[in-house]
Amino acid sequence: MASAAGISLTEICVYPLKGARGFRPDAWPLESRGLRTDRQWMLVDADGRCVTQLINPRVTLIQTAWDAGGIVLTAPGLDATRMPLLPARATKPTRVWMEGGQETFAAAVDGDVDAWCSVALGSECRLVRRPEGTTDRWVDGRVGEGAPLDFQKAFPLHLTSQASLDDLNHRLPSPVTMDRFRPNLVISGTQPHEDDGWERIQIGETILRIGRACDHRCGVPNIDQETGVSGVEPLKTLATYRRSSKGIYFGQNVTIERAGEMRLGDAVSILERG
Repeated sequence: MASAAGISLTEICVYPLKGARGFRPDAWPLESRGLRTDRQWMLVDADGRCVTQLINPRVTLIQTAWDAGGIVLTAPGLDATRMPLLPARATKPTRVWMEGGQETFAAAVDGDVDAWCSVALGSECRLVRRPEGTTDRWVDGRVGEGAPLDFQKAFPLHLTSQASLDDLNHRLPSPVTMDRFRPNLVISGTQPHEDDGWERIQIGETILRIGRACDHRCGVPNIDQETGVSGVEPLKTLATYRRSSKGIYFGQNVTIERAGEMRLGDAVSILERG
């Protein structure tokens, strides 16, 4: 095991509703598909297509929170509502489409929540949930390699480092916050982009494998997560020093080798470099 003195987990970010703002617990279970409840719900339009921030930036104005009763949704000008942890009625999963036209399956949740989300977005939408045990989506499209996915794009986790953001902010005309990159895990105590050289790491009792660097080919990091307003930064600046033919890179896509509880302050150990 390589030494990783001083490297620790400093932020856990859970995004129950794909595209909406997440919540940041002090401790949270990591399961085979990712952080518990992460991206298990999604909004789709009348044609069953995923409503992303790029399609409707108002998605990011929806804030999620966790309490003893489940997932609470809030949005400007609306009373809070709650996403049922289980579908409110027995429904047969229906086909929906994610980014890039990828087909998958989802179950309806609750008509009242559909109406609330439609008002929050200013356009008709439905809330759907990933049916438990569905296995038609796999990590990075490789069926049988690792665990199946819920509504994550290609990997169950996104890991970033505070040092990499600090380095980026030194180059920007105005600094940005880490939520632009929508990470699940943020670590501190590294050099900028030191995670490029990692292959396998341990955080507390969990073991993770680096799948590949996260290529931000979409424009989501350019959307202010508090206002929904889009600009040209930080990707314009990031492209000047973190770009290849495949995309603009920041952070790592991660798979799960050993699940367990994650806690803020957990030490990070580098098990393998690659």
